[in-house]
Amino acid sequence: MKKIIAFVVIVLCVSSYCTYAQETYVVSNEEVLFQKGKNCFDERKFGASIQYFQKFLDNYSDNNAVICEKANYYIVSCQYALKEKTAIVELQNFLKEYPYSSMRNRVTFMIGRSYYEEGKYEETVKWYAQTDGNQLNNKESTEYSFTKGYALLSLERYEEARVIFAKLSANVGSTYELDARYYYAYCDFCLKNYDAALEEFFTMGQKGKYAERASYYVLQIYDQRKEYDKAVEYGKILIQKFPTSSSNSEAYRILGEASFRDGSYAEAVDYLKKYERNVKKVQRTTMYMLGVSYYEIANYINAITYLSKVTTENDSLAQNAYLYIGNSYIKINDVKNAKMAYQSASLGDFDKEVKEVASFNYALSAYQAGAQFGETIALFEKFIDNYPKSKYLDEIYTHMANAYMTEKNYAAAYASIKKIKTTNPRIKMAKENALFQLGVAEFTNANYNVALDYFTLAVKEFTPESYSSQSLLWRGETYYRLGDNAKCRQDLTAFLDSKQTKQSDDMLKAYYTIAYSFFGSDQYMPALEWFLKCLDTKDIASNSLYSDILNRTADCYFHERELDVARQYYAKVPQTMLAAAEYATFQGAFILGLQKKYADKITELGNLVKANPESDYADDALYEIGRAYVLQEQNDSAITTYEKVLANYPKTAVARKAALEIGMLYSNMTQSNKAMTAYKKVVELYPNSEEAKTAIESLQTLYVENNDIEGYLAYVKEIAGVAVAVLPETQEDSLSFVAAERLFVKTHYKEAATAFNSYLTKYCKAQTINCISAIYYLAESYYQIDEKGKALNEFEKLTQLEGNPYFIESLVRASELAYDAKQISDALQYFVKLYEIADNTNIKNDARFGMMRCYYLQKDNKKVIEIAGNILKDNNITDAGIIREARYCRAKAYLATGEETSAVEDLKKLSTDLRHEMGAEAKYLYADYLYQTGKYTSAQTEIFDLIQKNTPHQYWLARGFVLLADTYIAQDDDFQAKQYLLSLQENYKAKDDVANMVEQRLKAIAAREKEKVY
Repeated sequence: MKKIIAFVVIVLCVSSYCTYAQETYVVSNEEVLFQKGKNCFDERKFGASIQYFQKFLDNYSDNNAVICEKANYYIVSCQYALKEKTAIVELQNFLKEYPYSSMRNRVTFMIGRSYYEEGKYEETVKWYAQTDGNQLNNKESTEYSFTKGYALLSLERYEEARVIFAKLSANVGSTYELDARYYYAYCDFCLKNYDAALEEFFTMGQKGKYAERASYYVLQIYDQRKEYDKAVEYGKILIQKFPTSSSNSEAYRILGEASFRDGSYAEAVDYLKKYERNVKKVQRTTMYMLGVSYYEIANYINAITYLSKVTTENDSLAQNAYLYIGNSYIKINDVKNAKMAYQSASLGDFDKEVKEVASFNYALSAYQAGAQFGETIALFEKFIDNYPKSKYLDEIYTHMANAYMTEKNYAAAYASIKKIKTTNPRIKMAKENALFQLGVAEFTNANYNVALDYFTLAVKEFTPESYSSQSLLWRGETYYRLGDNAKCRQDLTAFLDSKQTKQSDDMLKAYYTIAYSFFGSDQYMPALEWFLKCLDTKDIASNSLYSDILNRTADCYFHERELDVARQYYAKVPQTMLAAAEYATFQGAFILGLQKKYADKITELGNLVKANPESDYADDALYEIGRAYVLQEQNDSAITTYEKVLANYPKTAVARKAALEIGMLYSNMTQSNKAMTAYKKVVELYPNSEEAKTAIESLQTLYVENNDIEGYLAYVKEIAGVAVAVLPETQEDSLSFVAAERLFVKTHYKEAATAFNSYLTKYCKAQTINCISAIYYLAESYYQIDEKGKALNEFEKLTQLEGNPYFIESLVRASELAYDAKQISDALQYFVKLYEIADNTNIKNDARFGMMRCYYLQKDNKKVIEIAGNILKDNNITDAGIIREARYCRAKAYLATGEETSAVEDLKKLSTDLRHEMGAEAKYLYADYLYQTGKYTSAQTEIFDLIQKNTPHQYWLARGFVLLADTYIAQDDDFQAKQYLLSLQENYKAKDDVANMVEQRLKAIAAREKEKVY
């Protein structure tokens, strides 16, 4: 073809040259360049040829399109011959510029051939479709046909390829004859024309370059035609004939599968392992046979490994594989993983018998391993519904009864039991337990009315044969929380009288609550009887309630005026319990005062203040020292002591009393000027207090005694609008206030609110003590009828009147209401103020706790870490809930600031109690920390512990499953990861972000599986 083209060009050139010579008789420089380019092309000097033709085009000035087209054709032909990267683009540009070129056919061939070299067979076929092979020379025509056939074969267009290879293979002696024969036979093989393919492959397998490959296709054809004996015999021959052939993997596969069908499992393992070692991507069916072979020879670990490779699709093969995997896990006593495998097998609908067996085993293994999402009972119920005539029913019923007792999804258990009509004592016992546990859960969440309903239902199931009488104990506690002391005592007494075995801690709990039920009602003698029973309990001295019981016992004796005995019990309170010990010291000293042992009282109280000036009782102790001095008529010492109260504890309630006492003492000592100064100080410091009202009234008396009425009126005018008004109460004012107050006392809060609103509107143009009280009663009434917004507005007014009698209570309520209303900034201000002025440790601690919560919500991590740390360092705080939340907030703050290692200790301590959501989340966060630091095994240990302890907070349990999958993925164990994800997907039905996490991971695993198994 190239010679033909060259000849045509020469003729044209000569023709042009002769015409031009007749006119000029001179050969132009451009024609010389063209001819040199042509000569280089013929000599295959393609680079030089391109340069000459390019110079020709750059210098050619005649408007002869034909000669330019030829030059451009030679250039793109040279680029094609040189296999330049831009050759395809240049060839296509040539066709765009010369769409009707006489060389179009060869250019389309060159484009198609170039695409073929790049392995772009779709493009090859596309351009070959524009090429007529008959217009190419013999060599190129044959090349065109072969490459087109190969491209079609690569595109799996076997029928079209077969036609081409048939023609080429008929051309005996041609370059492509042998290749065409091989690919012709291969097309027959792909089209399952096994007879024709076998004949050709068998012939080619005797010798030649395709002997080895053809022989292995012969082996595959025997296998496909299920001529297994021939396949085995021929496969063994090939392995000996071609011991290093890469195709031996197929021989090993066929031999292994034949051995599997014969039940020769050890031999099957040997062959199939060799197959696996020799391929990058294994067949699922083959891996199934290998896995089952391992199972049959009792190698269960390997059985699981290879059967797991079969689960990449959702079909009958995978369903059977999962059943074998489950059985394998059972054989090695791994019920937890068996459960997940049986679950996957039970979800398939491909093999009904396998589905029933798997469903039974899934329910059974879920019961044995524990169902993290409460699915055990549901699985038993589902099996009974789906297989009402199953041979496994009796066993299902037996395990179902046990599951009611052990399954921690008590709501599901109770719902299931209600469906069963039976008098079976085990079912009845399970029902009682489920109701009890539901009550405990509600009690723990402070939903006492709901808890009471559950405990009452549980008590109805209680009989002398019941395993436990805990329902009576807990219902008694619930009645106590609801304020029904009579019913509380009735239940707790019934608990103590029951025949069931009781723990000493439970008995102590009953004694203690009964005692408090009397104590809170001021029934001190019966309370004393039960507190003394508490003290007779075994090992009571090591119990956390010991100090409180001693103090309450002493209090009872105190109220019954048995003062010496009371002091003896106060003295027994251990000094290690600081707050309780300080109370006991204060009370003991107070008794000394009642016994007129004033010096001893002063000494003991002085020691208390000296030991801990920050004590809750320090201000009261100083005040009582002052009172002792007064009773000894040592007024100067009393005044000095009261001044210390004012100096050290100025914002406390006793400071107001001490300030007023100073004025009274000066007045009694007829030092009227000092008395007036002291009284004015009370008004100045505590303008809205009851003490301020008394001070103003006392000042009025002193001014009158001094005959200085104008001075008094001037003073009253001076403090108007600042301090409480001292106005004469009208009868109408007094009656209206008392009437409203009575409504409040009778708990008729709605009517009280209306009455106090009216009173405030009518009588409180100036602020009096009654008006301040009215605001408080109004606020509290709104609070009680759940009009929290209105209550907050009224309490807020009182927080602006420092020193009023309700100041502390109002701050407590305002901080609570603002926090609940999510007015966090306001709540924080109230908590801070409360913390600064509170003189009670409990209130102070609550305020600090509230501050921490607010800072946590505001994401002020530095403040959270600081305050939580102070809470945790305070040995007087024993409330487990406060300690837990402080640890939680501090841990989350550390994590938020990137101080993960600092969070570890808190997370570990929190995660010891998974009944609470903070503990469950902490367990997850600690496991995630281990995962992020590459400690995968340790992370798994923590998650397994989370799963085993079966926390009721299922979101964090679900997140634990996802994290567990991540640890396996990080260790290249996609199968194990997938099992946990599938189990989670099936059993966790909450509508949250977990489903998306699972879906993303399963998709990624599926993609990786496709790369290894087909």
